[in-house]
Amino acid sequence: ARRELTRATGKARPVALVTTVKFREGVPLPAAWRDISRCVTLEWAVAIRGQDESARPSLLTLRESMPLAFAVNDEQLHRTNILQVTGDMLPQMGGRFAVSMCKKEANDILKAMKPRAPPPDPLHSFALLKAALGAVQNVVLDPRVQDFFDSPETGIIRAKHVELPNVLRHILRPYQEKGYQWLVNNARNGLGCILADDM
Repeated sequence: ARRELTRATGKARPVALVTTVKFREGVPLPAAWRDISRCVTLEWAVAIRGQDESARPSLLTLRESMPLAFAVNDEQLHRTNILQVTGDMLPQMGGRFAVSMCKKEANDILKAMKPRAPPPDPLHSFALLKAALGAVQNVVLDPRVQDFFDSPETGIIRAKHVELPNVLRHILRPYQEKGYQWLVNNARNGLGCILADDM
């Protein structure tokens, strides 16, 4: 029985309460990434991750995740529960699969569903940048928000191409050109930086 539980745990998809970040409807996109926190809305959702941790998780609304939360909350165990999910339990997900959820996560989901539950904590632009880089757990960016950060026009994650001044064009090596572009993009985005070259 322990071996079967270990095998089921390894294949089970983890479930977590997350904050989703979407652009507000009718609000223009920010001109700079530093202003993004004024242009987004934050909502609770439930993420079900697949076997590939780097892939975007499947998101459920709190109402859609109610059957999972109630099933775990009704269990007498206090550790992580492995539930076999069927199509009738979560019709939008389809098929059969196993999920893992602890009682605390189930209670957090049920608390977030209450009418007077507090909204997700606000996220500053730097926190949203960290989320875009994958450094903040339990924050899932809408694809449009992630694309905003990834865009070379923003120049924050992927550097925007910057033409070298004529004075430097024939002096810098290729890796130094990249460093120059990185410096210019950081300066345009209001970030300080130091680039050291001992040559």
